[in-house]
This record gives sequence, structure tokens and C-alpha cells, in this order.
Amino acid sequence: MLYGTPRDLVVGVTMVRADGVVAKAGGKVVKNVAGYDLAKLLGGAYGTLGIVTRMVRLHPLPPSSRWLTCYYPDLDAAAGAAGAVTGSQLFPTAVEVRRSAGAAGADVQVLLEGTERGVRERAAAAAELLGDDAGEADLDTADVARLDGSGDAELLVKVAVPLTGIARLLHTTREIEDRLSLSCGVVGSAGVGVLHVQLADVTGKTSAAVQAVELLRSTARQTSGTGSAVVLDAPAEVRARVDSWGPVAALDLMRRVKDEFDPDHRLSAGRFVGGI
Repeated sequence: MLYGTPRDLVVGVTMVRADGVVAKAGGKVVKNVAGYDLAKLLGGAYGTLGIVTRMVRLHPLPPSSRWLTCYYPDLDAAAGAAGAVTGSQLFPTAVEVRRSAGAAGADVQVLLEGTERGVRERAAAAAELLGDDAGEADLDTADVARLDGSGDAELLVKVAVPLTGIARLLHTTREIEDRLSLSCGVVGSAGVGVLHVQLADVTGKTSAAVQAVELLRSTARQTSGTGSAVVLDAPAEVRARVDSWGPVAALDLMRRVKDEFDPDHRLSAGRFVGGI
């Protein structure tokens, strides 16, 4: 999603610290700025900082919503269209990019939400940015985000790149197919630059799978100094040969936060990046 991940919408949280003390932050208003942003810290900590017992989330459902979709046979054109909508004043809720395994091009899907009149007018403007082949589609948000296929013989990598790196990432997935003979697709948000790359049936192709992860990490580093490629799922033989997290620039800071919240390292010890 473009404007806000789920943890951005959390305005209050209650947690149990490692020493058993119950702590609270935020409430039913957005204006809470003192100290740590506990909702975001806990939301991405994999249980290493505390146990969440309660969350307050306020996010009204819009009265109207509309999806637009367009297929581009050229990957650069797809990335350019996604960038045009993201950089516009249309305030899309989501700008999603999907390249199916083996495809020469990619789809761009745009979600607009708000009042009926506002959505109608913005959809018309977005269609002009997307091009002549853009059209409305009856899509479900869960279906748009869903990955193709599932199984133990698959490698799933979450790649974070800036909007300017979307085209390079799309080309990298095709390069993986051409160079390493692996089926490789990608789906995710161009708006926040978080995409999921899925490689199917990597059993018996461990070396190729490891090279694919290295290519994705190289792409992430080249597009942004803070880009990353995290292995979310992989066969055991692949996990044994690759660091699931990869390089993390803020590792020292993350360790200091861990030491402050859980000095004895009782919570989910070793589960997070760098053995945190």
C-alpha cells in the first residue's frame, strides 16, 4: 500500500516488557510524539522487544473505491507509469506492480479511495497517466497482494528499493530467469518500494538460488544505500548457505534498542537480524 503500512495506522499499544511490567503508549488520538514510537518498534521486532497485548487502530472505510490496471510489455514503461501515478497529486491508496514468472512485461494496478465523485474524477486522471490500455478492474485487495503458488520448494525474498529502483528490480527478475534458469516473479508496492520476489521449484538448484539472492541484494544496494533483500522462506539447503537478513546498516542501533528493552535477551533470542 502506498500511503501507510498497517503499523502506521496504529495509534495505541499495550505491551508486556521482558521484566513483566505492563507498558502503554499512545491512545485514541494521533498526537503522541514523546519517547519511542512503540507501535513501529514492536511491529517490526519479531517479538524481540516485548509482547503486544492490545492495539488501537483507527482507520475508517472509504465510501467508494476503484481499481485501475494496465499491462505494459516493456518493464521500463511499467515502472515509469507507476512512478507517474505515485508522483501525481491523485493520492492513490496503492500503486502495485506485478510481473508474473516468464512474462516479458508487467502489470501496474492503482487503487483510489474516497468519495464517489472524488474517486471518479481521480480515476479518470489516473487512467490518462497509465495510458490508453488502462481500464477499471473488479479486484480484491487480498488478491492483488497474493503471491502466485506456494510450496516447500520455493524461495521468497522481500526486497526494499526506492521508486527509482523499481525498473532495475523488474529487470533483475528477468535476468535471474535468463542467467540462472529459475522461474522468478515479483509483486508488491511501488509506492513504498517493498516488493516480494518469488522463485519457484529451487530444489536441487541451491547454487542458482544463492546467486539469485545475491543478485537481488546487489540490485537493492545499487538503487539505495539502505536497500535490502530479506529471505522470508527457503528450502533448508538454501538457508544453510545464505544469510536470511543480509547486511543491515543500523545493526548497532538495533542492538542498543534490544539491550534497553530486554537487557537479559529473554525474548525470542537469536530470532532477529544479527542474532538479536
